[in-house]
Amino acid sequence: MQNISIEGFQISPQQKRLWQLQQAGDRQAYIVKLMIEITGDINLSSLESSIQKVINRYEILRTKFSTIKGMSVPLQVITENNDFQINKIQNYHSKPTIFNLENGSVLDISLTNFFQNKYILIITLSAICGDIISLHNLVQEIFTAYTVKELTNEPIQYADISAWQNELLVGKEAEIGKDYWHKQNIYHLIAGKLPSEQSSTKPLAFNPQAININLSPDLINNLAVLANEDAEKIATLLMSSWQILLSRLTGEIEIAIATCFDGRNYAELKPALGLLAKYIPVSCAFKEDSTFAEIWQQLNTKISEIEQWQDTFSWEDIDSQELFLPFAFDFNSQPHQYLADNITFTVQKQHACIERFKVKLSCWLKDNSLITELHYDANLFSQGDIERLAQQWQTLLSNAVKNPETNVGKLEILSPLERQQLLFEFNQTQSAAPPYQCIHHWFEAQARSTPNNIAVVFEDEKLTYQQLDTKANVVAQKLVSLGVKPETVVALYIERSLELAIGILGILKAGGAYLPLDPSLPPAAVAWRLHDAQVSVLLTQRHFVHLIDQNQVQVLCLDADIQLSNPQLHPVGSKNLAYIIYTSGSTGKPKGVAVEHRHLLNYLNGILEKLNLPISANFATVSTFAADLGNTAIFAALCTGGCLHIISSERATNPQALADYCSRYQIDCLKIVPSHLSALLSSEYAQQILPRQRLILGGEACNWELIELVRKYAPNCQIFNHYGPTETTVGVLTYAVPTNAKSGKVPLGRPLANTQIYLLDKYQQPVPIGVTGEIYIGGDSVARGYLNQPEMTSDRFIQNPFNHTPGARLYKTGDQARYLPDGNLEFVGRVDDQVKLHGFRVELGEITAVLSQHPSVREVVVVLREDNPGQKQLVAYIVTHQQTAIDVHELRSFLKQKLPEYMLPAHFVQLKNLPLTANGKVNRLELPAPDKVRPEIAAAYIPPRNEAERIIAEIWQEVLAVEKVGIYDNFFELGGHSLLIIQLSVKLQQKFNRNISANDIFQNPTINALAKYLSQTDNQQSSSLEQSHERAQMRQNFVKRTAEAQRKQRGKNKTNL
Repeated sequence: MQNISIEGFQISPQQKRLWQLQQAGDRQAYIVKLMIEITGDINLSSLESSIQKVINRYEILRTKFSTIKGMSVPLQVITENNDFQINKIQNYHSKPTIFNLENGSVLDISLTNFFQNKYILIITLSAICGDIISLHNLVQEIFTAYTVKELTNEPIQYADISAWQNELLVGKEAEIGKDYWHKQNIYHLIAGKLPSEQSSTKPLAFNPQAININLSPDLINNLAVLANEDAEKIATLLMSSWQILLSRLTGEIEIAIATCFDGRNYAELKPALGLLAKYIPVSCAFKEDSTFAEIWQQLNTKISEIEQWQDTFSWEDIDSQELFLPFAFDFNSQPHQYLADNITFTVQKQHACIERFKVKLSCWLKDNSLITELHYDANLFSQGDIERLAQQWQTLLSNAVKNPETNVGKLEILSPLERQQLLFEFNQTQSAAPPYQCIHHWFEAQARSTPNNIAVVFEDEKLTYQQLDTKANVVAQKLVSLGVKPETVVALYIERSLELAIGILGILKAGGAYLPLDPSLPPAAVAWRLHDAQVSVLLTQRHFVHLIDQNQVQVLCLDADIQLSNPQLHPVGSKNLAYIIYTSGSTGKPKGVAVEHRHLLNYLNGILEKLNLPISANFATVSTFAADLGNTAIFAALCTGGCLHIISSERATNPQALADYCSRYQIDCLKIVPSHLSALLSSEYAQQILPRQRLILGGEACNWELIELVRKYAPNCQIFNHYGPTETTVGVLTYAVPTNAKSGKVPLGRPLANTQIYLLDKYQQPVPIGVTGEIYIGGDSVARGYLNQPEMTSDRFIQNPFNHTPGARLYKTGDQARYLPDGNLEFVGRVDDQVKLHGFRVELGEITAVLSQHPSVREVVVVLREDNPGQKQLVAYIVTHQQTAIDVHELRSFLKQKLPEYMLPAHFVQLKNLPLTANGKVNRLELPAPDKVRPEIAAAYIPPRNEAERIIAEIWQEVLAVEKVGIYDNFFELGGHSLLIIQLSVKLQQKFNRNISANDIFQNPTINALAKYLSQTDNQQSSSLEQSHERAQMRQNFVKRTAEAQRKQRGKNKTNL
């Protein structure tokens, strides 16, 4: 075999770097270019001859790049001559120059004559052969050759520079330099991302574009004055403002930007041609109280330090999957004009791309002017995104120059127009208030209008509006006789039933405020709430009376005859208390949220406007009434002539029973937590369960897979995503999912009537579109505050700085979101959902969002665990579609394509369903440790003894993902929860052809007990008070085991949608 040899020189480290970047297929992007205006009577032949002389002087202009098999990088091969000819063009807006580095020229020069004695000379050089200073030096050489004719000095050749640069990267001094760069620890700063960046599932070619930024003369003058006319200080001042803006937009407290160093730090190298410049990471850390002046000084010091070590920096030493830094900066102040007796060369425009980036700020100090541009990858950003970014940079720079001692976090970055849009245009929600003082007045008006319409249904029981109004009046009169008046809190300790609606309306009519209490609460928790709310009267049902301390409160049973009385009802106003809802508190004690009538009236007015349902629609509520989640259906139905269907907890967790009910009553509107609905739709009854017209999803984040599932089974049903914390009355944001919407995150939407939303940073300043901020809520739905907790109320309910109306307040939610360009909000996570791991800041919501994109993942939650002291690790809990087994290796590979290494979970735990709190939200405290997918089984293992027990055991093993189950093992101790009960009941019904409810499983929590129950020929359930007591006691025992975890979790997940 014939050996092929190439005579050439080793390429420089910069050339090697650029060659590797070009392998992505975007070679034409990496060029340097100047546009020179030539004024005077030019001799084209002499100009061509002068250029040829310069080409003959400089080997780099006559260089080609050759590789042979087995070589990963080429050699630079210098040709003896390069016959050159100027391209004559009609205009300077020509097609991009594409260089053939292996066989063609690396230099292109074009000329156009657009006026008499005025020409445009365009010089384009492949970036692998030169940088922007190379072109300025080249212009000076051409000008000198044209005007002086003789070029006597011997130039330094790039091949020699290349050999010297390679030597600098080996040896003892190089090791010292590498140690310096290793200590800079910039590796974790490489994967930065601006909020407006578009994501892609596949690698994209580099497509750099640019826009001009027109700085005002006043701003340029102020810059020069502040920097004492020093070009280097002007450069670091501009760089400081750029890094601060990037920090503000990304939320990172440390930013590294690729900064261009010219590589000519020796006098001999100043006139050299060739690629000497390189982009070096310059990091800047922002402290809580850093001022602009301090950051500027920090960068001046950093740049001086890096200049000493720039020759030993190499991208090959960067241990990262990313090939480049996302943010870049360059600055130069090269001479731009060359004068002779009868001719002038003036550099008008310049362009250099010798490094890949996502966004780059490029600055050129040209006499007394400052030319600034934003270069960007058009595959990642739209021009509108970059124009907005440019405006934000100008605003920040202007403020920083005027106020250099200002904290960097407080520097304004919003233009007046963007500020107007965020604060006012996105909050145009003014709407006329309903003509009622209280919520029950609205109901009473409706009862007079439609007295014979069915108002409420529970199982086979129903009441008309007139009947409901009458019964509520009786309760109200009795309560008044017991001392209830405005601001009196009356507790409702009751199961879902007709009495629920009667009790709520009766309390409101009496002037009181209702406090709903879930009967599953432990007695101590009930007693604490009664004491905290100073409850003097409690409404309940007879089978719960024995659970109440009647020395603490007066008890009135709604399912017993109430003696008629006729006291005068008290007048009630819009500012009187309507209800109290307890949510978990960070201190471990729940806090009562006090909501007034006007708040509830405003919410109802806004949500009805969005739902736009016809009169007499059927509403269903399937959630606990101890949270305000169900208030959407309760009051929307009873104030519009609709029918409220109160679904029992047993039916709500039994897909077949719920489907039968929904089919029988033709439910029009259903509000439900997404994870609850997802579990129900996993059954064969999905189509019958879904409502006919409106589905409202809330209480937790909604994934797109659920939207698609609903569309599949109910294509004509309008889907709403609904968000709002209890402190702002049920909900404040609504998003109607468009029928033609494609996959993606489901937005939270826009504010309801008379509600304002502000996304603010830690200084309570508005954040730009796309930037994550904390949600602050203002308007007519903001609750009174927390009961008996003035300090916490003043901390979370603050004065509204954007509304000067007396008493206007904002509620600080602790939730994070970002604005989409159309004004919709997109949920990001909790303020406390941000963790630090090995020095890295990790947004758990980001990992969750990426995992959710995997086709096999149905639901996912990621947490930071510390099961062993000092050993923190990310754990992903995953529910897959159709319960397919997860492939950990495949998941890791999938994540590595989208996330940096430090954001990859250490463990992946597959679950049948995510555990939920009583409010239907993910209970993170019940997520199992990665090495223990279920609790230890207390009971001794006894295998199944007959066919029924064997079938039940197999179903339990499948549902609970347990290898073996004993007949005396408790379902709930094995990890069973409300959503698993749904799956269990479905599978048991399929095997035994029996309607098995959640209540049956509560009563028979072991295989032995359940098999005996199923073997009985008489399936009728006893309705005695003793059995009711046992059922209630069993539920309380179950809840007691997880009550503490639920209380802690509700503080994090108290928003109701």
